[in-house]
Amino acid sequence: LYIGGRGLKLLNTRKEFTRFIARRKGFKLEEKLDGGIAKKQISFSYPVEDGRISCEDILEYGDEHYAVKESTIKGNWGTVTAAQDTAGLSGNPKASFSIQGGTALQCAREAISGSIWKCVQVSGNSWETRNFSEENTDSMKLLERIAEAFWVEIAFSAKERTVYLYGKVHTRDTPVKFVKGINLKSIEVKTDSYDFYTRIQPIGKDGLTIAGVNGGRDYLENTKYRSSIRTLRWEDTNYKDAETLKNAAEKKLEELAAPKTAYTAQIADIASLDTRYKEFVFGLGDSADISDMDTGVYACERIVQITRYPDNPEK
Repeated sequence: LYIGGRGLKLLNTRKEFTRFIARRKGFKLEEKLDGGIAKKQISFSYPVEDGRISCEDILEYGDEHYAVKESTIKGNWGTVTAAQDTAGLSGNPKASFSIQGGTALQCAREAISGSIWKCVQVSGNSWETRNFSEENTDSMKLLERIAEAFWVEIAFSAKERTVYLYGKVHTRDTPVKFVKGINLKSIEVKTDSYDFYTRIQPIGKDGLTIAGVNGGRDYLENTKYRSSIRTLRWEDTNYKDAETLKNAAEKKLEELAAPKTAYTAQIADIASLDTRYKEFVFGLGDSADISDMDTGVYACERIVQITRYPDNPEK
């Protein structure tokens, strides 16, 4: 049982302070990149005698607000899971949405119009344009489509009600080092080829192909891993320009033309234990240089999911 200070606050649905949650156990903060969307959630258990926590109550931790989505009582203990409070976006319906030749920022701002949220572009392409036409949707679904169409990544500050557009989400400019014997405890490597293709045939708006900008061929190939041909027909009507469609297809094929390799590492968060190790601070989207002499694993990979235990950082 952790008995702490004032880091975790319980608010009511009007965002008014109720109390500090000083007693808790199993406190966990999870972050992940999911289809270009950066997501956060927290979970923990607490003594029911301290006061029950209900669904849609708001928790404030750090500089973020989380809405309770699951609440379970078992004996004398309650357990909650809370996600970033983005209800103002998913609860902002759009009967129809249409924009012609909009940049990522223009599309995002139009997507969240009618809400109290604002949008800021931090990095990424600011001149490419797309066409969008959607029916019976909402602001969050539109942002997901924008992330996919523009190859951008989107993060949120629920407390500040701000949407951030990035070329790639990151917290540092150079790779963090995960080294066995320093902060790397263990590493697991998993490879799969379920979504493996060596050829892509992209289709844009009104049957647009890339033949006119690709030497007469309406497909692209990437046989860097295998010479056998496996074709994906990929259609996205947001593309009205053949060159832009080709560039997007090249990026997509680059991801599909080799097996996916996932690294799961257990890291000692030594930077949170001692300020002398600030060079080992890392966050979602950062690159990591992995070095494990015991297993022979040496790689530089991007961090796409993090689970932290703030009350027990050495875990």
